[in-house]
Parts: sequence; C-alpha cells; structure tokens
Amino acid sequence: MAQAGTGGTGGTGGTINVPCDVALMTALETDTHSNVLSAPTLLTADNEEAMIVVGQNLPFVGSAAANAGLPGQIFNSVERQNVGITLDIVPQVSEGDYVRLDLYEEVSNVLGSTINNPLGPTTTIRSASTTVLVQNHRTAVIGGLLSNNDTYQRQGVPWVSDIPVLGNLFSSTSTDKNKDNLLVFLTPHVVRSKNELRSLALDERQKFVNSLGARGNGLTTEIWWTPTFPYKSGLTGQSAKELTDAYTSATKRPWTQPIGYQHALFEVAIDILKRTKSIDPKAILDAIVATDYHSMVGPVKWTGQPVKNVTKTPLVAGQWQRKGNAFELVITENKSAPDIPVGGKLQLLS
Repeated sequence: MAQAGTGGTGGTGGTINVPCDVALMTALETDTHSNVLSAPTLLTADNEEAMIVVGQNLPFVGSAAANAGLPGQIFNSVERQNVGITLDIVPQVSEGDYVRLDLYEEVSNVLGSTINNPLGPTTTIRSASTTVLVQNHRTAVIGGLLSNNDTYQRQGVPWVSDIPVLGNLFSSTSTDKNKDNLLVFLTPHVVRSKNELRSLALDERQKFVNSLGARGNGLTTEIWWTPTFPYKSGLTGQSAKELTDAYTSATKRPWTQPIGYQHALFEVAIDILKRTKSIDPKAILDAIVATDYHSMVGPVKWTGQPVKNVTKTPLVAGQWQRKGNAFELVITENKSAPDIPVGGKLQLLS
C-alpha cells in the first residue's frame, strides 16, 4: 500500500524548508505558497502494477485527410489523451523492511489560450520516472521538477502610449514571474495481515471524516453498535464502553462499529460449542438453531425471526457531530430499539 502526495510550491516571495514527513501535506494546504494537487492512496499486491489518473480525457487531432471526391472537405481523426495527474507504481517488498518502488509520475495541464485551437490544445507536462528504495512507513520525496512562467503585460492609451518617452506617462507595464517546484511524496505501508489492512482502512476513514471539515458536521448514518449500547458480553462480562476503551488503549486507534460484532461473533461461536453435544454437523446445527444468547451487540436468536435463518440485532439512527476538535457519532433516534439510550438531538445542516 502506498500513499502519494503531489505538492507544488511556487512564487518568488519566500522560501519553504520541506521535511520528509507525511504531516507536511497538512501544512502545505495552509501555506499560501503551496498547493496540494492530489493525495491518493493505492492498494496493490507485491510486484503488481497500480495506477491512478485524476484529470480529464481530452480530444487531440491525430491526423487529417482530404478526399478528391469532396473538395474542400478535411476529415480529422481524433485521439483522446489523459490530461491531469497520473501515478503509475510497482512496489516490491525486499528484506530489511524496505520497499522498492518503480514509479512514473506525470502532471500535465492545458494552456488556457489554446483551448479553441482547431488542431487541439497545447499542454504542458512535468514527469518523473525513477526507482527508489524506501523503508516501510517512511516517506521519500522526489523533487526538482521546476517550471518557470514569465508574463509581461503592457497597457496604455491607444496611439498616445506609443509616443517615445512621452508615451510612458500614458501606459503601464507589469511583469509576473512564477516559478513552480513539483514535489512528490511517497509513503509505502507493507500490509501483512488483515488486522494491518483494517487499521489502515480505519485511518483512511478518519482522514476522510476530518477532511470534510465543517461539511462533516451533521452527516446522518445508521448505527449498528457504539460504546453507548447497554449490552454486555455474555463471555467476558465487559460492557460496550469497556470493550472500546480496551481496544483504543491497546491499539492507539479509534473504535469502529464492526468491533462489537467481531466480539459477538466469538461469543456466539463459543456458546454454540459449549451447548453442542458432539462435533457431529447435525448436533452443531441443532445448537445453532436453539441459540438464545445475549451478546455485546444485543440478543442473538435464530428462531421466531421474520426471516428464516437470520437473526436481527438492534439498529438505530445517528449523526456525526463535532465535539471540540473531533467528530463523534451520536445516537439521535431509537424508536426501533428503545432500550438503547439517545445521546443527543438531531442537528440541522447549516
């Protein structure tokens, strides 16, 4: 798994010192001299190619042909090309917890003055193709893709401004010099187990929620399980709050709703095995059918349910609400499960 950040720094009014740290991407977003072009996350197998393209697919004239039978008629063949940001990467995990990255990075743009050109627009392109060796969870920075853009403008009163010397009083000139430095940040993460993959997925989810900023406040969602659920584990006696506290303390990561269901799955499996008279499949099936268990996510019972072979667990409605500097999932409606406490009122989107 690799995270790539592409940032452009430009202007002539200051200097930026760039440390090799993923947190830099956040800082760049608030710097007036910097602009984060893209921050994609790619997941791929070892030694397999992964590519992401963010941009537009524009038409370009490939060739033109004329027909003697139709004088004055020219037929153009059009080829479409991607214009924007392209990242192509092939990772290879090596010994010593290092990752070899074969990558190709391209940033292209269309010159605004050539959009209506009959032969197709003119594009600018900056690209890099290289191989780097990076330690797991470390960041590599690829730079040096510089571009200069000097713009000269002169405005004045027609005719009068063209008079030598005297015309300077009736005209003005301006020069705009812009220098861009494209930086590419690469951070590989080697995923060796489903737990590591899940942890990275949780990080990405939290980044997504945080990236919404004020727009994330007030988003509604269904809730299957939270630390405020009133149920306890029939296996360990832990409450939902105690389980999440133990998880966040041990992993240093935020809790998620599936944690309660994963715990309940082990609870129910152990309960079934305890009640099974033998390891015969029929005996195990009979124990499953007879299940009437109070788990971390609520009662689990397969008999007497509206849908055959399906057990229903409580479901309530909630909303993401900002509490200080973070978002909190708050239960706002519990008509379908009155025993689950409501944590707050539904807030209207501002």
